Amino acid sequence: MASEKNIKKVFPFLRKVLFRIDFQFIPEQKQEEIYTYIAEKYGDKFSDRGLEQANSVGIEINTNSPEEPIVNPKQQTVYYLIKTKSDVDDGRTIKIGKTFIFLDIDLRLKSEYVPYYDWVADIVNYLTEMKLFTPTRVGLRKFNAFFMLDKNIDKIDELFSFDFFEKFDEPPFVLDQFNNIQRYNSENYSLNFSRGATMGFLNNESINNEKAHQITFDFDLYSNQSDVLSNFCVNSRENLEQMNNMIRNFFKKLLCEGIYEKIESNDLLEDYCVIPF
Repeated sequence: MASEKNIKKVFPFLRKVLFRIDFQFIPEQKQEEIYTYIAEKYGDKFSDRGLEQANSVGIEINTNSPEEPIVNPKQQTVYYLIKTKSDVDDGRTIKIGKTFIFLDIDLRLKSEYVPYYDWVADIVNYLTEMKLFTPTRVGLRKFNAFFMLDKNIDKIDELFSFDFFEKFDEPPFVLDQFNNIQRYNSENYSLNFSRGATMGFLNNESINNEKAHQITFDFDLYSNQSDVLSNFCVNSRENLEQMNNMIRNFFKKLLCEGIYEKIESNDLLEDYCVIPF
């Protein structure tokens, strides 16, 4: 079973994490009660809070999902708590709607230790104790990006166990960008896996306008099965760890031998010319 320390060690590649639970519509009073509970218990970990008007475009789980998103232009009230990412703090956002709650995390390369999974378990326990709470979907998504200079792009074959670009050479055309989306299903879960790349020019303190690739990958795991949802409400922490393990095991299959172990040891893979995003 994964511990928080094991989860932390995936930072160099999977530093962006989104947990979301959807449920049947609740009245505004219950929504406000949830916000009040979260704000009172975890408010000191955030620098800004309030409410906003948002539609489904702004709160969509994953625009890389194979299915077309259902767009509802009707505005709804959404409560939020936000901490902007900085040199000393992870970025984190909690949003509470009438049909969903999500925790969005942007981890630093050397993250502060915050037990985010304990937060989720506690919030789910609070929801479960509420009347009128009926979950409809639970999801854990991990995604990230990194840069690689074009002159070093052959190094990508030393990272991944498959042909990442899977491109065709047909002069005078050169691959400029792509986004590959795949759906994997098991008995109880579905996983949307997407990978992509975009060509451009990179500028930073040590690189001056060099041709580079931005490499992206995304693991979006979710379930709407009643048995999973019922069990999640009873054992949310255990189920989160199980979902994390499923993503981790899938991720490990994509990597060449020894690469995952380097990531676990907090190696930023500079020997493979990886430039963190």
